[in-house]
Amino acid sequence: MPVPNKWRRSLLFVMARSKTVAFIFYWLRVVFAFVFLLFVDAVVRMQRTQTELETEPITDARMESQLHARKFYSQRNVYLTGFTLFLGLILSGTYHLILELLRREDELTNMQKRASDLSKQQATTGTKPDTQLLADLEKTRRELEAACEKANKYDNLKKQADNQHKEYMRLADKYNALESVAREGDLGPDAKKVA
Repeated sequence: MPVPNKWRRSLLFVMARSKTVAFIFYWLRVVFAFVFLLFVDAVVRMQRTQTELETEPITDARMESQLHARKFYSQRNVYLTGFTLFLGLILSGTYHLILELLRREDELTNMQKRASDLSKQQATTGTKPDTQLLADLEKTRRELEAACEKANKYDNLKKQADNQHKEYMRLADKYNALESVAREGDLGPDAKKVA
């Protein structure tokens, strides 16, 4: 979001603690459960159509085109529901990863404040630095770096899924155009022979 970090952090923490957002996420899970059922149904239909296409003897062009259309629609439904589930998982993981990253950033700033306060106090009193606090600070830094790496991986995965979806849509449009051209080509000479 193009807003200052302070506002974004407070907005995300409010969203994380809001009962309304929790209610929305509950219903999103219900919707994704139904999408999963649709995915399973589409896979079963695709397999059934494929076996019909392989086992039944094709007697005329209409039957063949009907079977191929059913196969295409079932494959399309598998891809669409599969992409929906995959992107839902990516978005859910990204949301939880962002919340974890914000929590770790807050821990890091708190540790840095404590470390700077202790170093100032030690400079005035002349005592040695607290090794436990420095170890905690280093551990938090490593966890923050790991969370940043995970966020980058999720972003890359999301971009890859979007690109795959765009490529699928482009190929589906190309397939539809070629199939309509093929149908027109099949109907054209036959129509002239009949007339």
